[in-house]
Amino acid sequence: MNTATLKLKELVNQKKKQLAQVKALEEESKSALGVTKRFYNPEYKPNEICTLAETTSKKSEKVQHLDAFIREWINDFLLTKHIVVKDLVEDLKDGYILLEIANTITNQVADPADVPDLTMSKLLQMSRINKTFILMSEFDSNFQKKLEGSPFVTQTGVFQGNLAAILRLMVIIIQLAEPGIALPPDVVLKMLVCQVDSLSYEIQDFRMTDKEQEISSDGIQTEEFSLELLHYVNSKLVLLDLEATKIDQDFRNGVRLIYLLGLLGNFFVPFHFFHQNPQTENEKRTNLRLVSDLLSDSDIQFALTDQQDVQKGDPLATKRIIFAIKNYFEEIN
Repeated sequence: MNTATLKLKELVNQKKKQLAQVKALEEESKSALGVTKRFYNPEYKPNEICTLAETTSKKSEKVQHLDAFIREWINDFLLTKHIVVKDLVEDLKDGYILLEIANTITNQVADPADVPDLTMSKLLQMSRINKTFILMSEFDSNFQKKLEGSPFVTQTGVFQGNLAAILRLMVIIIQLAEPGIALPPDVVLKMLVCQVDSLSYEIQDFRMTDKEQEISSDGIQTEEFSLELLHYVNSKLVLLDLEATKIDQDFRNGVRLIYLLGLLGNFFVPFHFFHQNPQTENEKRTNLRLVSDLLSDSDIQFALTDQQDVQKGDPLATKRIIFAIKNYFEEIN
């Protein structure tokens, strides 16, 4: 191959490379324009920072699971009011259902002005959302603390139908309404963050739920949480005609915990492995050691001191272990 041919081939390759770069820039520009057009909203102010759920992330299994969980919770919670949520964003952004939830949690009588046929009024919609935030703040001071940890949850964001704001707001409300409830863990929503009138944007992660469900120090001590755990345990033990009525007494000998783990894990613990009717502290201790072994075999996280305190009748330790069991099996199922 002569020099002229090599030179020509080199020029052709350079031209192809330049064309590829131009095409890539065109695609990037189209993408940026497409994204920023999706952000358009006459309510936005110049240079305002706005967010939009990234399509793939919004349709991810974890986000969809959380969305469905919240809708089911709302529909159960407002069952007597004949309210059915089908689309979380569209149904909640006008504030009517949010205010119904807050009124129910705080035992408030709904204002006649807050009726659903007036949802077209922007002023009324914002008023409902504002009332929801006020009622939840008065109901539990932790509401404001949780909002501070999620600065993207704003009244304006809810009104504008921001998925991250609505999802996270409902997670906070549910946690305060039902302390200890096991929400779908480790849900992260990717959001496109863009400045109005700008072609540039970036993708950021917004956490909706914690990686691992934990019980707040306030929530674990409530009577409602104790009743919730007892209801969960009894819904399983009923198969054996057993029942628990007292957190601090009925689990001290380990028997119900052994049966519970067997029922949930679909295995049978031979009777000679434990004392079915323990009479002495040593027999109770033996049973609780077996509980520890079963927990470890299932990779259920627990503190050794909790196991020891259960025998002493410590209600907090007992609730921590039952909650760990409940959370583990709900997650794998």
